[in-house]
Amino acid sequence: MFRQLIAAPPPKWRKASLYECDCYDRDMFYALWDLESGNALGDFDSEAKALAVVRDLLDANEADYAEVLSLGRTDDDGTFVLIADGTALAARAHSASDPSRRSV
Repeated sequence: MFRQLIAAPPPKWRKASLYECDCYDRDMFYALWDLESGNALGDFDSEAKALAVVRDLLDANEADYAEVLSLGRTDDDGTFVLIADGTALAARAHSASDPSRRSV
């Protein structure tokens, strides 16, 4: 779940759902960033939880909001891996919620 890392959420994000995160008890975590403001929007213990927040943000904001979002993963050894950003992140988030794209 999501743990808010900034004093106040960016104005475009006020309508989005907030989530709690237990990811600080773990070594690997996913981080969602607003590249325009430079703020971390949250850390998550799974990619699925991060993508759910991305969907909420995209639903609550203008169509081009995806352009400022970036999702990365920090592995157990501290290595950062960029998962996706911009429109690729939006497509990944939407496909993750589409039941027809899930494997059985």
